[in-house]
Amino acid sequence: MARVTQKLIQGTGVSLLILATLYFGELLFNLDNPHFNDADAIELIVKSAMSFLLLGGALVAFSVFYPEAKKTTKVLGAISLLTLATLLGYAIGVESFTRCLSSCSTFEMHWIVNVVGVIIFALSIAGIISVLMQFLKSAEVS
Repeated sequence: MARVTQKLIQGTGVSLLILATLYFGELLFNLDNPHFNDADAIELIVKSAMSFLLLGGALVAFSVFYPEAKKTTKVLGAISLLTLATLLGYAIGVESFTRCLSSCSTFEMHWIVNVVGVIIFALSIAGIISVLMQFLKSAEVS
């Protein structure tokens, strides 16, 4: 069970790194787009991509040290990092599929960004459930 949890955390982290790459790619390949004449739009995309890089890197690093960590560190670290990833995945993927954002936004990211957001949301929810199941299972044994 710990191996599954470790892979879910690692998969969420890698998905966030892919999302950051997509954001940077969207920016680099669309610099001629008139929506990118605004410095605030560029700043928002770069800051978002950097936060995805940081959180993704933290999740991947945490997954490497996950088997050696103490039980409390595992639970608190995994739950907090995966909760942040869940919120990001919901805001990027799920929210964009459940309501139409095109009427109020002037620029839309490529559809693959929304798909990666849904994948991040699903992986992080599965990771949280796996961590909690593992914690409850070890609490029964103790």
